Amino acid sequence: MYLLRYISLLFVMLFTSVSGFALEAPKASVAFESGDYAEVNVSQMIKLRSKPGDNQRYFIEPTPVRFTATVMQMPKAGKFELVYDALTAWGVSPLPEVGHGGYLRVEGGEVIPVYLEIQAAEFINTNMAEQQQAEFYALHIYNYEKGPRFLVVSVNQQFVK
Repeated sequence: MYLLRYISLLFVMLFTSVSGFALEAPKASVAFESGDYAEVNVSQMIKLRSKPGDNQRYFIEPTPVRFTATVMQMPKAGKFELVYDALTAWGVSPLPEVGHGGYLRVEGGEVIPVYLEIQAAEFINTNMAEQQQAEFYALHIYNYEKGPRFLVVSVNQQFVK
């Protein structure tokens, strides 16, 4: 419950004072301090959380994570209601604007689908190309048959290669 209040408070802070987050935290409507994004090994998460044959989605409390990955497909527009369902289940308000999805290759070689918040999608479309590597800030929002599912909220501009 504390995390939900924290998320809501940070939404308010972001919308009232964007300049305070310019260098310290990822630029996204879902705001955490940059130190809150734990570095994760996505390949290991896939191994631990994959449940082949299980068609259920398990919504989890949104957890801020960061990982290095390579853009395999540029953002594509779409409707992603499941993101809103997962975030609403945990009381996240206001909700981020999610209108794109894409594919990233993580360090273990797996290619994963990701949801992209509008600011992250815009950054990738204007500043990156396929096969470019970067550090991504994301929320781990649910687990499903093939492992964890992430909502990318920002790209660390200093780590785009």
